[in-house]
Amino acid sequence: MNVTLTERILEPSNPKAQILVLFGSLLVGHAAVAIPEKASFFAVILIPGYTRALLFSTAIAFIVTQYIYQMCRIAHKKYPMFLNPRKHLWFRIGLSVAVPLILAPALAGGYFYFFTPYKNIFKNTVYFFQIYPIVVLFVVLGNFIFELFFWVQDRYAHDSANDPIDIDARGRVIKSATAMVLVKDSDYVAPPSEIEPDCELLRFNTIIVTPKGVRGAYGMRQSEYLAEKLIHIEARLPKEFFRISEYVFVNIPKVHSITADRLERTYYFFLDTDTNELKVARRRAKDFRIICEELGILKKGEKVPYRD
Repeated sequence: MNVTLTERILEPSNPKAQILVLFGSLLVGHAAVAIPEKASFFAVILIPGYTRALLFSTAIAFIVTQYIYQMCRIAHKKYPMFLNPRKHLWFRIGLSVAVPLILAPALAGGYFYFFTPYKNIFKNTVYFFQIYPIVVLFVVLGNFIFELFFWVQDRYAHDSANDPIDIDARGRVIKSATAMVLVKDSDYVAPPSEIEPDCELLRFNTIIVTPKGVRGAYGMRQSEYLAEKLIHIEARLPKEFFRISEYVFVNIPKVHSITADRLERTYYFFLDTDTNELKVARRRAKDFRIICEELGILKKGEKVPYRD
């Protein structure tokens, strides 16, 4: 399985990451102990019972942090932000925000029951009026930081079409983590020389990889799911199809109104019968230009209008 940079940095098996998380949890635990005591940040250390309270608060913060990270990781694996933003958002709100806001007081309740005279945390106004706001801030901030890490990682993969994937000049997948989600290891694909292109696929403007399968779009909001697996569809794609990003193949003859950024690092274009502008990943920009020239969409050396 492909491991992202974010996972390599934050995965529990990384001791350096855990030291960083533990230090952050220690600061949160210290704040949770110091604020109710109305003592200065350092004077609270002298209060009886501080060490025990700090250890439990730190442990709770550490557990909640690990849980949020795992839920964020699962959300980005199961419902990628760029493919299914709505389900991704609801998954995050439900399991990464709501559950930690219940988990933290539940764990704190055990500490209050065994080590304080309050016993019932729900009758302790100090916790919910002074400590719980810290918990809410911690959970929201933790979700934001993890989401930012994963979003930047996903954005880089989306822009560079780096799954990581190995692709030939036309964007055919040689090895793809995305493909492996939809294809079993036992599937066999004949060598390209033995496969005839399927001209029926030319009716599609785009072929898109989604969590539900491979979808072909052929008009304004008109599409259908293809019964075959991605690796088999790719093997039969006519030469007119080109992979512009991690998830999208386009039918080049249907491309029009091509524009570029000032340095021509990437291109933007529209497709017939579709008003949505598409963007070519930077990694694919050079090959996109070449295939457009090969198929007569652009003349060789033709200047592409710059975007405003």
